[in-house]
Amino acid sequence: MPRLPFAINRDDALPLTEQIARGVRASIQAGVLKVGDRLPTILEMASELNVSPMIVRNAVRRLVESGELSARRKTGIRVAAAEGAARAHILYATWSGAVSYYFAARDHAFLTRLREGGFHVTVVYIDGREAAAGYPHMKRVLDIQPVSLAVISGGPFGADAFLAERGIRFVHAFPVSPSAGAMAVVDIDWKVPMRRLARHCASCGNRSALAYVELQAQPLKDAMTSFGIDMEVVDMDGLPRIADGCNPVEQSGFCEGRKLLAERPKLPDLIYSADDFFSRGLMMALVTEGVRIPQDIQFATQCNVGNIPVFARKPTRIEMDPQRDGLAMAGLAARAAVADRKSYSSVIRIPKFVAGGTTRRRS
Repeated sequence: MPRLPFAINRDDALPLTEQIARGVRASIQAGVLKVGDRLPTILEMASELNVSPMIVRNAVRRLVESGELSARRKTGIRVAAAEGAARAHILYATWSGAVSYYFAARDHAFLTRLREGGFHVTVVYIDGREAAAGYPHMKRVLDIQPVSLAVISGGPFGADAFLAERGIRFVHAFPVSPSAGAMAVVDIDWKVPMRRLARHCASCGNRSALAYVELQAQPLKDAMTSFGIDMEVVDMDGLPRIADGCNPVEQSGFCEGRKLLAERPKLPDLIYSADDFFSRGLMMALVTEGVRIPQDIQFATQCNVGNIPVFARKPTRIEMDPQRDGLAMAGLAARAAVADRKSYSSVIRIPKFVAGGTTRRRS
């Protein structure tokens, strides 16, 4: 059993988990660790590197998810066969593009993990025009090179049928509507964080709410109603788009806040927004007119881990984790691309609810 052929650098800004994963990966690529080699146990590696077992366990889990290591009770942690990954071509068809921090960070984590694992990934950005034309860009990719697996992000709006007709296996990530032909799905369970949010807001004495949401309207409304909060829903897709300004979404929120003050004689107890920059703009509009938060009105918003806009106080929020979501996508795609199975267990991600300073118990 070889000792670890690398060391970690505690002065490096790179997290220890990532340093270990990269060290093992580099050792495999350099041929120092060969297919079938057995690595030390989690505890042995932790002792050798002088880190906690949890850090090593997280690094090993990442490498197992990307297909570079295998971990079984009887055979231990071993270097997995790389031939399947080296030959695997994954087609990534996404409706999002890098239109926001969440999608950009999620797709970066997804693509980086797969490419580091030896997979060839071709990205095709699809939209309504592409769908109406019969997906010519996807067809062009398939005509040039066969794919081992496709990953659809969002939609599918017919992309699933297009792939199924050609006998291409696919997994579906964060679907707008479910696809019956997917081998597995990576999705978000909104019910858990929404119930935690609603329970907290009800305990703060809120009885009326205005929510600016997109896809999460129904689970949020169900949760709020179950805790006795009367909620009005505004579809964010229907709001006017602000074309100018350094942050059009924040500017849109500011305009909406001014509109609320002009048109509503009484504000709701609580405002929830599915976009943190929209929330900041809306709160700014209210605060500039003397509305106090959380004394006069309370706020909750959806945020991304690592990219929360600057507020006067940390907001009550539901935290999305785009990097972990991207790694979950990569792990499922890596397993499905190198094995010939009809289905896999789906992966369900649960956002985290965090109580912040924009809600509090009413006196």
